[in-house]
Amino acid sequence: TVYAQFKDAAGNIGNGTISDVLTLDQTLPVSSVTLSGVIGDNGWYKSDVTAVITATDSASGLSHIEYRIGDASYSTYATAIPVSQNQTATITYRARDNAGNWEVTHSTIVRSDSSPPPQITPSDAGLYSLPEITWTWIPPSDYSGMAGYYVSIGSYADGNDIVADAWSSTTYYLYSS
Repeated sequence: TVYAQFKDAAGNIGNGTISDVLTLDQTLPVSSVTLSGVIGDNGWYKSDVTAVITATDSASGLSHIEYRIGDASYSTYATAIPVSQNQTATITYRARDNAGNWEVTHSTIVRSDSSPPPQITPSDAGLYSLPEITWTWIPPSDYSGMAGYYVSIGSYADGNDIVADAWSSTTYYLYSS
């Protein structure tokens, strides 16, 4: 508690004392982000993504949260942040308490790709009568990049697909027996 009494230049002392309680806050606020959407492979989402930022401060209380997407200016956080499909976005965020303490800035990268890769036709598709066929194609472009391919070649007598599962090459060799 701080007490104060005032005296003017002539030496007159005021008739009362005022007091105030001061609280020292050296505790930084703590924030975190929660992402929601349809999770895909390799850290990608297959849908729109929503980012919710929360923060707490155990001393003077939370003043506000700021965030930005990419290199944009900071905005005061008020509600969930939507991240559209087919983009990569960096969300940077930080919280401030009522004493003016800023926490360390945090960042999270959001990757969203909801579009399947386009269908392709092999360059040498057709009917073949050779004992060996080479089938080559150029992978199509896709927002998140291509992970590979899946090839099904006819069926066994029991109805199960004959499958070549490579996930990396763009050439597949077929041999007749």
